Amino acid sequence: MYKKGDRIQHAEFGSGSVLSVTEEGKIKIMFDDNEVKQLALSHFRVNEDGGYKSQDSFPDFIQKTDDTKDFTHGLGWAIFYDDLDDLSTKIVPKAIRETTRSITWSSTHRPLYKLPKNTPKRVLLNWPRPRNGIKLVFGGKEEEDNPQLYSIYPFASDGIQHEIAIQKIVELEKHGEAHLEVLIEDQVQLTLFDSCYVDNRGAYGPEIPYQFILYGFAYNCKIIENPSDINSAYIEKIKGESAKKGMDVDQSKFEDLPGATALCSAEDGHPDDYYFIGTVGEVEKSTILDRNFLKARTNVAGVSVEDNWFDFDLDIYVSETDLNGRELIEGDTIEGELWLQGYLWQPGTSE
Repeated sequence: MYKKGDRIQHAEFGSGSVLSVTEEGKIKIMFDDNEVKQLALSHFRVNEDGGYKSQDSFPDFIQKTDDTKDFTHGLGWAIFYDDLDDLSTKIVPKAIRETTRSITWSSTHRPLYKLPKNTPKRVLLNWPRPRNGIKLVFGGKEEEDNPQLYSIYPFASDGIQHEIAIQKIVELEKHGEAHLEVLIEDQVQLTLFDSCYVDNRGAYGPEIPYQFILYGFAYNCKIIENPSDINSAYIEKIKGESAKKGMDVDQSKFEDLPGATALCSAEDGHPDDYYFIGTVGEVEKSTILDRNFLKARTNVAGVSVEDNWFDFDLDIYVSETDLNGRELIEGDTIEGELWLQGYLWQPGTSE
């Protein structure tokens, strides 16, 4: 369909000329500002005049839901506040008074897709600082006289950049929240909570590569003193949870793991909750909402699309309280539950 020299129009990058088309379904374009980008072929359609234009309608791979049970964040607050009553009676009123506007990809870029006219307008705000703390989703301009708080959840900004493809979005439209079912590095299928969805929803399309910042909050985390002695109970847990996703993980798969590493759906958890075992690399101190954390660059592994293990690094925020004063150092192995979050860094490949 596409050949060298074809003219092309993109909603964000403007006009350009096709340089080449790869066997992997990517198209390389020299835009008129001399910038070269490689994008997915599926991102373009043929106009009536024979030219090619990026899709300008909101994609239909979004599943809207009114079911809030998968979007509750009760456990998500447990490592930040001992008493959740304090969150509602003391923290939220203070946060509402002192919020600042979130800075996201959409703050400096045009959306790639037009949102439907009936899309609820929402505003994404941060407290107490831009890089971590609480995000609040308020009603948009149509509710300026009586703004309503629709959602509130903890977040961080520091993480590791990974290339993903979005396979499905489950959106709680009214509240401005969404789970993204994604393929990480063309290898591992996971579900993450998008901490900036309400801002960046106009950028998402199927079969388009995106650069995301990924990280997770750890719960009930502990250090495994003898990783080589991981017992069969851990293995059975991983096998059982992986089987829920249709993954046939046999004993031999664990023989190839890079140390004691695994990532699988948490038992009776939400779609973005995981059970993990990981080997710790670099460790940094961090403070979020006045709580002390250790940001541990952790090697984890999930079952790949080829039914093998694929390992990758993930920044995991571990509460110092969970460790009971134990120092976390490079080479330690940790396990626990994980709330996987991420947000859009930029569309396209990392090239």
